[in-house]
Amino acid sequence: MKSLLGTTLVAVIIGTFAGSAISSMVWFDPQAASALYYLASNTVWLFGFGVLVAGFAMLVYGYPAYFLLARLGAANWATAILVGVLPGVLAFFFARDALSLPILLCGLVISVVFFWLMGKRSPVNQSMQSDQPPAGR
Repeated sequence: MKSLLGTTLVAVIIGTFAGSAISSMVWFDPQAASALYYLASNTVWLFGFGVLVAGFAMLVYGYPAYFLLARLGAANWATAILVGVLPGVLAFFFARDALSLPILLCGLVISVVFFWLMGKRSPVNQSMQSDQPPAGR
């Protein structure tokens, strides 16, 4: 359980910060009087809000979805990315507001980081690897 919580926390922090920073750069207006302050404060605000929301969503939605995919043998980069971007796509489709982009980007980065970390630590992923040598040997 410690490994799961640590992996989730690391993925949420890295993913939320990266998604927040990228979103802030997309919204960046170099003509604004305090453009650098706006960029930094927007990143910090999105990061703080994102960690709270993404941490909860990761525990309620992301990890169970990943666990189910891993048990079915379908956990791969494509399904991890799909699970990660789905909340952002739904937010854009239904809300079409300014938070859709950060939700999409944070979900994408969180899912990639989480999948990568779980692939390194999870006995489920290690059990999915074939015991047979590659063909031709």
